[in-house]
This record gives sequence, C-alpha cells and structure tokens, in this order.
Amino acid sequence: MRAGKISTLLLLASSTALATTGQAWASEVDIVSVYPILLYCALAFVPFMVAMEMIRRRKNHTARRRRMTDMHENDTHSQRLRQENEKLKADLKKYSTIINMAPYPIWQRDVQQNIQFYNLSYGEAIEDVAERADSDDTPELDKKVRSMATQAMESGKPISERRHIVLDGARKLLQITELPVPEEKMTVGFAFDMSEVEWLKEDLARHISAQDDLLESSTSAMAIYGPDMRLKSFNYAFVALWRLDELWLDTQPTYAEILEALREKRNLPEQANFQMFKQQQLKLFTALIEPREEFFYLPDGKTL
Repeated sequence: MRAGKISTLLLLASSTALATTGQAWASEVDIVSVYPILLYCALAFVPFMVAMEMIRRRKNHTARRRRMTDMHENDTHSQRLRQENEKLKADLKKYSTIINMAPYPIWQRDVQQNIQFYNLSYGEAIEDVAERADSDDTPELDKKVRSMATQAMESGKPISERRHIVLDGARKLLQITELPVPEEKMTVGFAFDMSEVEWLKEDLARHISAQDDLLESSTSAMAIYGPDMRLKSFNYAFVALWRLDELWLDTQPTYAEILEALREKRNLPEQANFQMFKQQQLKLFTALIEPREEFFYLPDGKTL
C-alpha cells in the first residue's frame, strides 16, 4: 500500500511539473518542438512506476502468504491442542473410573493434610459420619489418620497401622496406609478391610485351644507338626513316652531334630542306615495323603 501511494504521488508530481513546464514554454516555444521532450519525460517515469507496482504486489502477495501460513499453523496448533485436551479428558475419566471401581477406600490429601479427593468406597464409608459432621471438611475414617499422613510426609516413608473402626454399624479392622508424594506435596491413602482375617485368626486360636485341651485329656502320646516340620503341639503322654525335655519341646524343634534326639536315647528301632530312615520319615510331610500306621520295635523290647 505504501509503494502504491508513493508511485501515485510521483505520477502526480511529474504530471504537475510537465504541465507547468508546458505552460511556461507555450508562450515562447512552439508546442510541436516541445512535444518530444514532454513525451520523453513521461516515458521515463513508466519503468519506475511499473517497478513500484511490482514491488507493491509482491509485498501484498508475501503478506497474504504469511497470513495464510500463520492461519494454517494456528489451526494446526489449535487442532493439536483440542486433540490433546480430549485425550486428557478421556484418560482422566478412565483413571477416575478405575479408582472408583476399587472395593476399598482411597483418598488424597493436600499439603495441609486436608482430603481433596476420595473414591466412592471412601464416600460410602464416611456416609454416616458426614451426616453428623458440623464442618464442610471431608470426615476422616479415624481421628488419628490425619496424624499418620503428617508423619508420612515428614519422614518421606509410608505409614501403616491397623485400627478398629465402626462402619455401617459394625466394628471392623482396617489396615490404613498413608503414602507420601513429596514432589507433588501431597499424600495418598488407602484402607483394607482386615476383619475377615481377624475373625479367622480368632477362630484358629479357638480351634488350637480346643485341640490343646483334647491333647491334654488324651492318654495316648500325640504331637502335631506344622508345614515347616516344626513341633506345634504335644501332650504330657508324648513327653512321658519319649522321655524328652518339655522345655526343649516348647522351642518347637523340627521333626529331624526330634528323630536325632530319639536316636541318641535309643528310642527308635535299630537302623542299618539311619540317614535313609530319617529321609523316609521326612518325606511323609509332602507325600502322605491318607492315614498311615507303622510299628516301631524299640531296642528295650517295646512295640509302638
């Protein structure tokens, strides 16, 4: 545009100069003799005007191409940003769905240890507490869990504790863990319901207690070994039969150690190859499927 204005001004100036010159000379010189000069002057400006017009058009063309390129790049960049935004939304929805599908409570705290996010399981766990809460803050599963998060953030290590909590009117044992995320200045927590494990342990303890009572009431020598081949339970008749130290038996010796002790006391049948006999006895822990009876003929003449 600037080049066009300059060429127009030059054209007007040249035309004005030629007109002025023509008027001045018309009174003194014949117009016919002056005409070639005027024509020469007019033709002299033609190449200049053409060049200026070409420059103007070239600049306009370049500016249009630059604008089109910028618009294309902006459109491409905007399209890429839209695609990335849609992917982030899809990923966020997917991750939120995964977390909400977890059958145990999950939550996230900010740097002040306030709960900012939690899944559906956590919401269900605190539903009764939330209805009774006086503040708008997200209720805690237990009043000491927040201090666990503070301790985890300060130490930079996970903190895990088991706590009894009343949920849905039932007393449950939860394994609560707080994980620090220092680079994000937050902590992530989750809780597993360990009530069933606790019930199984209590039931097993009752079963073992009943079993011990049965062993003590029996006059037959009885002993129970665990899968690790260690002695777990025995009765007084077992101690009296083998004449073993009861305090040593309380240390849960292995079956192999008990066989060695019985061999020293000559309370086992005589064996030509004791090591082979011991290996055969130890294989019973992995090979025995059905009840098995075996007679022991001891050196003192007893038969067991």
